[in-house]
Amino acid sequence: MRARANYDKVFEVLKNIIKGTSYENHVFTVGGCERDRIIDGIVKDVDIVVDLPNGGIEFAHWLKENGHTEGSVVVYEHFGTAMFTLKEAPFDTIEAVQTRKECYRDMESRNPETAFGTIMEDCQRRDFTINAIYRNISTGEVLDLNGKSFYDINQELIRTCGDPDIIFSEDPLRILRAIRFKSRLNFTIEKSTFNGMKKHLHRLSIISRERITDEFTKMLQTSDAYSAVKLLSNIEALKYVIPCDLTEEELSNRIWASGVIDSLDIVPKNIEIQLSRIFLKFTDKETEDILKKMRVSNDIIKEVVWYKNHSDHRAIRTMNGLRKFMYDCEKLPRFIHSLSILSFYGVDKAETYGFALRNVGNKMFGYKLPINGNDVMEVLNIKGGPIIKTILGELLDYAFYDPDITKEECINYIKEHYME
Repeated sequence: MRARANYDKVFEVLKNIIKGTSYENHVFTVGGCERDRIIDGIVKDVDIVVDLPNGGIEFAHWLKENGHTEGSVVVYEHFGTAMFTLKEAPFDTIEAVQTRKECYRDMESRNPETAFGTIMEDCQRRDFTINAIYRNISTGEVLDLNGKSFYDINQELIRTCGDPDIIFSEDPLRILRAIRFKSRLNFTIEKSTFNGMKKHLHRLSIISRERITDEFTKMLQTSDAYSAVKLLSNIEALKYVIPCDLTEEELSNRIWASGVIDSLDIVPKNIEIQLSRIFLKFTDKETEDILKKMRVSNDIIKEVVWYKNHSDHRAIRTMNGLRKFMYDCEKLPRFIHSLSILSFYGVDKAETYGFALRNVGNKMFGYKLPINGNDVMEVLNIKGGPIIKTILGELLDYAFYDPDITKEECINYIKEHYME
């Protein structure tokens, strides 16, 4: 989760910098930062527009040339965007772009042709009214250029800035963004907007797998991830998000068959844990294959499968079971996250955690037997083979009852059970 941006600091610094310059009254904070400032005051990113030709890039270079930026300015010429950090607000990366108008000529792509436009044209090309609020940095005036933004925020409504048919047909990723905003803000999707989403679902097929997965993982980390997945299912969009050979109905049934989908909003907002809840009723191979198609990293896939296979609350009901579980966790953070999952089944997280530390401590995280394969071969006077792994496995099971087992005790066990 990204840290809160220092919006007020950035705003005041920029206001002072541009005062008396050609940029005065031409620089605006916009979009998500204004939406979040108005809704709850928690701003994650600061985005600005400059209503001058090539304004975002030229403004960023101007700031650097005049000694106001920290480090380099990153420029994306194709999108007319620049990213920079101010010396007086070094912990916030600011994205700047010119006000622009867009034209979608290639309907097999969500990337439009862009050109400089007026601030009104910039407003009209935005996705939702709640994201189309501007604030003049020089005067502090907040602008609702489409006349619906303030109303929709007050009414907790998600509505497209323009015709939903055009908005979702041109950029169908906005369908998933609408669902994410709904689950994050607990807003209602306006009727015509909702109908437009359903009508243009098929257009999601033109979106890159990476962008779809990015939106989906953001949904899972909202405060109401359950409702996001439920809405995806209701409008039959799951098949676009989770690529597999199952039909939409089969996919939905498999996800809900786990009986733990409700836990999405109880367990930590950790993407590995969230995905493990989604794929609980899928085989490990199915899970791995689907996540690879979703362009999820191998490290995350490994963690998803681990959490998926360690959700049995019965495993920690005995002392040896608890020790084995801690051993399987390998590290304390994974153990704590696992207890959060198991709390869905009635396990008292705080009580179990306290009991484990008092009675087991940290000794089972990364536990190693006091004996290894070479020792076993020496005791039995053999060169090796599958029997070595079997013996070490038995000794490890023994250690879950008594982790203080000594090397001598291990050797005696081997002699007693494997020597004639």
